[in-house]
Amino acid sequence: MSGIIESAEIEDFLRKALEIQLEDTEQGLSEEKLKSIALRAGVSEAEWNRICEQLDAHLERGRNFLQFGNPEDAIRELDPAVALAPYRADVLADCADAHRLYWKETGDDTSRKRAFDLYGKCLQIEPGNVAAARGLSDLKSSSDKRKRKRGRNRTILASTVIAASILIGVGVFAWGGITPEAGPALVQGNDSPHSELLPPPADAIPFRQSRYKVIEMQGVGWEYARRECERLGGRLASVPDEETHQFLLELAKGRRVWLGATDKGLEGDWVWLDGTPITFYAWDRTDGRRLPDNWRGREHYLVMIESGFWNDAPETGITGRFRVQGFICEWPNSE
Repeated sequence: MSGIIESAEIEDFLRKALEIQLEDTEQGLSEEKLKSIALRAGVSEAEWNRICEQLDAHLERGRNFLQFGNPEDAIRELDPAVALAPYRADVLADCADAHRLYWKETGDDTSRKRAFDLYGKCLQIEPGNVAAARGLSDLKSSSDKRKRKRGRNRTILASTVIAASILIGVGVFAWGGITPEAGPALVQGNDSPHSELLPPPADAIPFRQSRYKVIEMQGVGWEYARRECERLGGRLASVPDEETHQFLLELAKGRRVWLGATDKGLEGDWVWLDGTPITFYAWDRTDGRRLPDNWRGREHYLVMIESGFWNDAPETGITGRFRVQGFICEWPNSE
């Protein structure tokens, strides 16, 4: 099946999916329902699996572009990802971030409206999504600033025209006449949101020199989890030793969660987000496994599975029938 997203079959099932989503806003659109629609639209099981693989690829590329400040290319990848996974709040929030940043760079009003729409849908699916709430707040604040700035510029322009007319009328600008002094420069505000150092949440659990909290979020990607921890003033958790590993295992309570390590920079060279190399390992070696194995060349992110063992996973956290269920943030313990 070539051109998966552009094919008539996929367009048909996406149209039907949108109709169901609009008619059934309370229940929403789950992955199972979307798959059922796809199969009814004539998509085979094998083609559906290929769609899921394509979703993973779009998400990984889009989030990488977003991480390195390239919202235009991120949009090209994340818009199709939204079409394939309109039920995932993290995908909607990432795509909204890309459109918001593109609007702030270029002033493209279509992207501004698209960002508003995506943030709204994300908050409908997951009302407590902090990333969407912050992105939407920044979008509204930046829109208001631009409106006020345009208003000030129009006022300044009108005042300048009036002043020039008066001066010309009284002959001040005669050849060789008075040279007006330069007025004060107009200081323009910075539309970029400020990153604030935030204290750890009150319910973060202390252990040694840090505090930790599990944030539950079904199907969340690693990059989204990393950014969310940073927005909360912390970072994805590191595991320096066996004692910390056992503490985090108890904290996770059998959930599959992201940790803050990757070998994206150099295959096989696993490092924590603060740049320190991994010296303690808990890779899953049961039943003859040899992890990390970088299956299909896309597994560069560290996940702790239900048993507490580590696995390398693609950025989306989707490996077969398994989905990441959240992530662990870490903050310095100020007490």
